[in-house]
Amino acid sequence: YEESNRPPFKIQYWELPKLRSLSSIHAQLLRKYGLLGEFPLLALLHPSHIRYLKLPAVNSLKHLFDLLDALDPADRNEILGWTMDMVINPRFRDPPPDYKGTIGDLRIDKVDYPSFKAKCHELARMVSSSFVVTSVVNHVLQYLLHFGDSSSLGTVIENNRAMIGHFQECIQEGDPEVDTAALLIPKIEQIIDELPDQTRRYYQLYVTFCERVVGPLFDERMELRLPKYLRRPTRTSTFP
Repeated sequence: YEESNRPPFKIQYWELPKLRSLSSIHAQLLRKYGLLGEFPLLALLHPSHIRYLKLPAVNSLKHLFDLLDALDPADRNEILGWTMDMVINPRFRDPPPDYKGTIGDLRIDKVDYPSFKAKCHELARMVSSSFVVTSVVNHVLQYLLHFGDSSSLGTVIENNRAMIGHFQECIQEGDPEVDTAALLIPKIEQIIDELPDQTRRYYQLYVTFCERVVGPLFDERMELRLPKYLRRPTRTSTFP
């Protein structure tokens, strides 16, 4: 057009990255024309999780632990799982030469529910208790939904099968790590076999956490403690 018409204006070319940048804040427009893509995970989100994503409740540690205490202990340990490790952040001993044990056997600090509660109260002395609650709840939700995501199960299984193929190639090519590859293949095959049941279990725990903990968090009404200079005066001051 420029070559044929010699327009008095300049034409700018917007490539895909620029178009994405300009349209990123117009989600409704993108959704209208089917440009957002498909997100099957959204269909798995629990309503309480969606509500918490929009605006987390302001909670005390006491209210959170009252709700967690009421859960079945076995379910509670599975639900908190990796979150307890992240909060406690245990120390580990250096493994001796030719160590054949597990990483757990090298752990110095206990990782259990009582230790987790104690650590949360310790953290609440440095930051607000509501921040600790929100951090814990969000991490648990991410952890459970990630492992309970049935919409990505096929991809996870394909990735594990690709890993098996890679290790089989290493064995055929006489790779120096051939012994390690031979040990890992049956373990990965076992993971693939267990993935469907494991995914269903984590999603069940996700729903339990949403219904028994996340939803009831909104029932607490905490009294916000404002700084003195923001509090309403108890009597009217008079000025000269």
